[in-house]
Amino acid sequence: MEKYNPNKVILVTGGSGQIGIDLKAISKDKEINFLFPSSSELDLSKNSLIADYCNKVHPDLIINLGAYTNVDNAEVEKEKALLVNHSAVKELGNFCFDNKIGIIHFSTDYVFGNSKGPHKANDIKSPINHYGLSKNYSEDDLIKINPNSLIVRLASVFSDKGENFVKTISNLILDNKQINVVSDQKISLTYAGDVATIIMLLIHFYFLKNNFKFLNSNFIHFTNNGYTDWFSVAKLIQSEIKNSKDNNQSTLSNILSKDWDSKAKRPLDSRLYVDNNWFKSKGMVIPRWETRVKKVVSSILLNSKKEF
Repeated sequence: MEKYNPNKVILVTGGSGQIGIDLKAISKDKEINFLFPSSSELDLSKNSLIADYCNKVHPDLIINLGAYTNVDNAEVEKEKALLVNHSAVKELGNFCFDNKIGIIHFSTDYVFGNSKGPHKANDIKSPINHYGLSKNYSEDDLIKINPNSLIVRLASVFSDKGENFVKTISNLILDNKQINVVSDQKISLTYAGDVATIIMLLIHFYFLKNNFKFLNSNFIHFTNNGYTDWFSVAKLIQSEIKNSKDNNQSTLSNILSKDWDSKAKRPLDSRLYVDNNWFKSKGMVIPRWETRVKKVVSSILLNSKKEF
């Protein structure tokens, strides 16, 4: 593989999240200098301070993992969601443009509305909740501000860290709860550890030319292979847990999304189309979602045993 000068500084916002934690772990033995500022060092809700921090650390590339991700609360805290998901991204984009560097910004399947998936990168967007709207704004403005930008759309990120569907359902099943799970939403799933791997790949190709022209696009979709729905994911989790704990008394019931009490509307089909051939050409075969869910459940089970 072609080499580049590794003496680079990469600023990673949102490093305390699921993806950031995994990226921090796999980047430890790399020659590149990664910066993972805490939220007190770089608070994306304080837009006026973003450029000051960036000027202090002089990054060669910015990876924006920072986001307001609570979909339901975004319907209530609309201004805060816009500050972090839109205004902060514009500030980062302006800094990158002024300093002639690139930015990798992470977005969401929720920029698509009730149109039928799987959605390709250039499909028409029509978000139906405020979280999706705030991310949609950031996509549109970032491309206008800095053409040397890459937007990576993910869907339903999960791991054994942070707050996510797989971890929440696993813990409810371990607690023998009766659980209602929506069954009529078609989704993609994304394992945080695989996103961290993809980030390292994108960094490599970016620094070969200091641009994203190797993609021929400012957008890319990344999720694990295969499509599913929330109820099917919950059933797989329950099966894995019951194989380990045969006395588990949890029960699952499938319900329709219209019967789920939620502040925010969710698309009925937010599946993302992923160009597997492109990733294979760069040396990565993307695992299926089932494999990664099992991996996370196994980790959660192991940690639950340590607590007793």
